[in-house]
Amino acid sequence: MTKKLAPNLADWITARRRYRLSHAQVQMARELGLNPRKLGGLANHDQEPWKAPLPQFIERLYEKRFARTAPEIVTSIEERARAQEAKRAAKKAAKARRRETLAEAEARADVDLVDSGREMLVAGPVPGVPHHLPRSTVPTHRVSDALLEVVKPLIPWPPAPSELKLVRATLELGAMVWNATLTSRLEDRRTALDALVDTIATALGEPPASAHDFVQQIAARKLDLYPTDLRFVVGVEVVLDRDRMVVNAVSVHRPV
Repeated sequence: MTKKLAPNLADWITARRRYRLSHAQVQMARELGLNPRKLGGLANHDQEPWKAPLPQFIERLYEKRFARTAPEIVTSIEERARAQEAKRAAKKAAKARRRETLAEAEARADVDLVDSGREMLVAGPVPGVPHHLPRSTVPTHRVSDALLEVVKPLIPWPPAPSELKLVRATLELGAMVWNATLTSRLEDRRTALDALVDTIATALGEPPASAHDFVQQIAARKLDLYPTDLRFVVGVEVVLDRDRMVVNAVSVHRPV
């Protein structure tokens, strides 16, 4: 198992076995920023009797630093490794699905590539848009604009350049939820959204309840704001252009 893990995780498993640490103590040490390869310098209480045994030392230091005796949720190294692997697999599967969808769309003569949306996220006023009006009042048919409006409550607004990863991840997950709402049959939609909850929870290592709230909020906003928009979002990317973010989204008409 150790050989298959990333080096940083494998080092923690080695340290856990060598110093007989519990999963909770390993997590405490990780949160404290300790180096698993240098724990020996803290553990030689046999030669230096004034030092506490390493497990007790970690617990005391954790309590002093965080004012609590243990982490609220304990995740073992093996569980973290499985979550990371699931996240990579989910990303790979999502990428493959996007490629397949685009290939299918291009192969169909009646498919119209209607959108290669481009939307600026600007901290200040937008040229041509009255500054006192909400961004959502500007008429638009671009899927990038619509998707951005759907996920806006879930990202800091206006976003800062340092929040690029958060915005990108939220829009990518938002696109997955958007696509899951496109079926007109209520039962099929519920099934698709429930499956998406499991996928997101596994990929992010989050509790299912948290992923469920995220999915339901985005689905509700999509159906409320754009109930007749049946465009299938093929891909979303967010890049920095100097001091602003640029959102590019591609969609296809997909009759449901």
